[in-house]
Amino acid sequence: MPKSWQTIPINLTGPLDTRSRPADLGPGALRWKLNLAVNQSGKLCRRAGHAALSFGSRSDSPAGVANWDFHRRGAPREPITLLSEIISPERSRYLFAGTQSRVDWLNSSTSEWTNILNGTGSSGTRWKVAGLREKAYLTNNFDPPQVHTLGSASAVPISELVTTQGVTRAKVIVQYQNVIMVMNLSGQEYDINNDPVGPLTRLPNRIQWSDYRNGESWVFDAASVAGFQDLDDGEEILNCAELAGILWVFTDRAIWWVYPNVTANSVFGFKRWYSDPKNRTACLRYDNSLVATGKEFFWLGQSTIYWCNQFSSAPSSPDWLLKASGKLFEGPARIDPAWCASPIGEFLPDQAGSAKEVWFSYPQLGSEDGVNDYSLVLSFNTDSQNSPYQTGDQSDYGYTAFVNYTHVIGEGLTCATTATFIGASGSDYCLKSIGSVFYREEVTLVGGVTGDIPDASYARTQTGYFSQMMMLAPLGQPMREKILRNVILDHDTTDARTSSPNKINLRIGNSHHLADPLSLNGFCAVQWHPIDTRDLLCPDEASTAQMESEGTRPDAITEWPNQAEQGRYLYADLKITNSAGGAPIGSDSAFKDLSFDAMTLP
Repeated sequence: MPKSWQTIPINLTGPLDTRSRPADLGPGALRWKLNLAVNQSGKLCRRAGHAALSFGSRSDSPAGVANWDFHRRGAPREPITLLSEIISPERSRYLFAGTQSRVDWLNSSTSEWTNILNGTGSSGTRWKVAGLREKAYLTNNFDPPQVHTLGSASAVPISELVTTQGVTRAKVIVQYQNVIMVMNLSGQEYDINNDPVGPLTRLPNRIQWSDYRNGESWVFDAASVAGFQDLDDGEEILNCAELAGILWVFTDRAIWWVYPNVTANSVFGFKRWYSDPKNRTACLRYDNSLVATGKEFFWLGQSTIYWCNQFSSAPSSPDWLLKASGKLFEGPARIDPAWCASPIGEFLPDQAGSAKEVWFSYPQLGSEDGVNDYSLVLSFNTDSQNSPYQTGDQSDYGYTAFVNYTHVIGEGLTCATTATFIGASGSDYCLKSIGSVFYREEVTLVGGVTGDIPDASYARTQTGYFSQMMMLAPLGQPMREKILRNVILDHDTTDARTSSPNKINLRIGNSHHLADPLSLNGFCAVQWHPIDTRDLLCPDEASTAQMESEGTRPDAITEWPNQAEQGRYLYADLKITNSAGGAPIGSDSAFKDLSFDAMTLP
């Protein structure tokens, strides 16, 4: 066995595992990651925060207070649960924001929001929107489905759907193959000749669609492609999304394919792709957690995150998803199952300084209002040939809606235009631009979170947030004790040198038996020892010119020497704080690896 010092580096982009028991932790797994992302180079980095949404000065009053973040509504404020971008045939882009009781759209030039629906909904309902041609179509599973002409100031019930077809409400709405589809609705039963039979009733398994390129035409006749299809009795449609030209419809017990298939009776074909009517194991559990990346789906099931693509034979939960989602589904801070519609998901594609990410935001157990207050972010790059990774991290902040929105004025989209990842805050109910800054910008509340915020009272505050990782040091030789001499953190931090920089705090723990570094128990837990803090800055204190003139060279590193920590199992806990130990602002840092200089004792 080795009796000399060995330097053992840890790849910090290893899998996150908050689910396994200590005895089952795999080599290189990180037990805890808080606010730590993976950058485009495949290196662990401090997760960026968010700023109040802003696209610059308002065109109609450059000196005035802009309302991009929707702080001012002229009414009591509610959590924003709808964010969606609708594109007109002329390529104009409209950002829609909805709460339980209202829907508005953003003027991309003036920052003003135009209200089109007000006084709507019921407890827990949320608006959904789909676009077709110059119209937007909306439903909230309570009010009659609505139609809105893009750019106008109103919305009205879809006459033929509501009055003629008797569809008084619908849970799901989508545009597919140039028709508008509503699903899980209250409507009319029909006989074999499409003649109405009996009273209006709830039809949770029905899909009904409009005429081609006309979301206001719903009459079934020979001149129209409008029609409907009932899936299996007993199923309830929860959500849908398109992948590889097929519309995937997720019910509470199955996944269906809808695809173009023109016959004498319909223009669509229907096929059950997956079914589990008894246990509903891999089915969609939380309605709005379905995420489509363009190449695959992710969603929240009953006890883990599931994944599939068009080549899959069934949904699956690979190890990295199962283990990364442990905290989300287990323990006292797990997702609150009383709020099935609250958890949300969205995909963040490749951007500068960001990996491919799937975000899930959810309310923790015991939530009184179902407003999301925590998030799990999956980071992955399976396309890389050099450094593929699949991992995740927690974020101690919640969002109630997401959207990737491209802000342009008129038809100004160019090849250089990029989308902004927008989140609706569960804290101040305002819109945030996620990424690029290392603070969280919060709007000062007036009269509590529901009080409207007039421009004269508008103020913002930058708040900090911790970043932390915990792990079992993979030192091998589990039957022998080890002694730790030195810990080195290789990092790249761009912050300027100040008199009170942020700190990286290290704790080293030991145990003679397998223990959970997350455990707060007084017995059978890791014995932690705080070590000195280090400045989270470039370690060089002299400039290259100064070193050149002095005949020296760079030789400083971020390290914790002379530890002499001894144990059979050794653990590390690194946490970024400000100089006073509080939540830090700043620290644009990326980490290559964490190295342990250790010796196995005889």
